[in-house]
Amino acid sequence: MHWLSETVIVDQRPSYRFRIVGNRYIPRHAPDPADLRKSDCHVSLVFLHANGLFKETFEPVIDYLFKDSILLRSRSGESLVIDEAWSIECPNHGQSATLNADDIRRECGTNWPFREYSEAVHTFLRAKPGGYDISGTNFVLIGHSFGAASIPFIAQIEPKIKIRTVILGDPIASPPSHATNEVGNLFLNLALARQDVWASRDQARKFFKSDALTKDWPVESLELLLKYGLVDHPARALLKPLSFNGVTLACVREHEAVSRNRDTCDRVHRAQLVYRYLSQYTEGYSLLATLSSVH
Repeated sequence: MHWLSETVIVDQRPSYRFRIVGNRYIPRHAPDPADLRKSDCHVSLVFLHANGLFKETFEPVIDYLFKDSILLRSRSGESLVIDEAWSIECPNHGQSATLNADDIRRECGTNWPFREYSEAVHTFLRAKPGGYDISGTNFVLIGHSFGAASIPFIAQIEPKIKIRTVILGDPIASPPSHATNEVGNLFLNLALARQDVWASRDQARKFFKSDALTKDWPVESLELLLKYGLVDHPARALLKPLSFNGVTLACVREHEAVSRNRDTCDRVHRAQLVYRYLSQYTEGYSLLATLSSVH
């Protein structure tokens, strides 16, 4: 690996109701001071993951960025120095889901607010995560899917954080259209129907190696999913005498679908869910214009 990392937890309860977990990555080999100039712009990358994933998702990308050089040139010729990268986890995903399990059951049940990730990220960046004062940092926000959809909302929360630029990778953010509705329906149906319990991690590995959505993933990414995207099944303790070593998705599929239970999700209710889901994305799209003021 070309990076060193540490995991930090921001706990501001009760002002923010969940603990927020993030990984900080720094290059294993710092640049030669002689290569740095006073005019260089120093930035911190902030990665936000997609629905159903986890903060470690971006480690292959971070490794690639830190492999050769953290000195970059913008199209305008400006020198950029990547000081660090942060990957912040949505409180109901990955390891955070286990850490926040009791609070999630009490506060949300099976319903998960669309903007919760935005509030969590803003709270994290405004704090001193791990004791690091990053209040004056130039942030480059990089979002994938749901992470990207959260960025326009993050930029609006007061007090505003200092955003240098944003990079969005999202297939849904767009004006209302039939195509958008179709994509929303597809994602909702996939989330509700996906398998979420396996008898063991080895069984889960075999499943993901053959599943249409993950069979072409690089081995490294697949192993990250098995390590961070799955948690011990709650029934393990009860079925210990039977040697049950089951695992389940860290982010429950009802949360991923912004839904309740697939057995009660009839056609009308499903349509309501898609409408609510897409209306939030449409609102986020309308806020994209405000990001033009980001420098």
